[in-house]
Amino acid sequence: MGRKRNTAERNRIASIAFTLFRNNGYKNTTYVDIAKAADTQPTNIQYYYPRKEQFLEVCLKQMLNICAEIVLDSYPDLSPLDQINLIAYLACYYFYFDDLLHDISDAVLENRQVSIHVINDISDWCIQFVKLEDPEMQLRLKKAQLYALGAGSEYLYYSIHTNTSFDPDEIIQIEAQISGSLLNLPFSNPADLVSHAWLSQKCRIVREKLINPPIS
Repeated sequence: MGRKRNTAERNRIASIAFTLFRNNGYKNTTYVDIAKAADTQPTNIQYYYPRKEQFLEVCLKQMLNICAEIVLDSYPDLSPLDQINLIAYLACYYFYFDDLLHDISDAVLENRQVSIHVINDISDWCIQFVKLEDPEMQLRLKKAQLYALGAGSEYLYYSIHTNTSFDPDEIIQIEAQISGSLLNLPFSNPADLVSHAWLSQKCRIVREKLINPPIS
């Protein structure tokens, strides 16, 4: 029987890893670097995080939780679909507001297998967010999010590899159209709900809370 994972130790390792990612870049940080900073062995880091991209998944989920908290506090009366789209809008802007997340997003998009893991995790997060109990609606939302996130990530992947600029407003609007159409539900364009000034202000809040995230 394997040893039980210590939550406090897992959180400590994650916080140290995020600090290294922020200072040195995700790609340039190795298990050996994290182990040295954490005063432990690389095998202990791999015990808690067998795949390096698991650090990405933890960080992205934490960011989504923070964005969700902000959106729910600011717009509690929006429909769940519009709330999800607005969370995605804020998260998309934050990717390019914070150098750490910019570096992480590039790492996600450049690795197709990691992209699949992340897109699947985000779609599962959306299902938990709206608290759907109907299995059929869960499946419909899952498919809608996979289509929408997949289309968005493909466009970003293309932009990175062709060194072309992209418009976050356009990406989020298209993702909202895809998910709304597949779910056959009314939706709003997130860019019509908030201003860029609102996004910039909220991005600063996300950054403050994400510096050393408490991961459970």
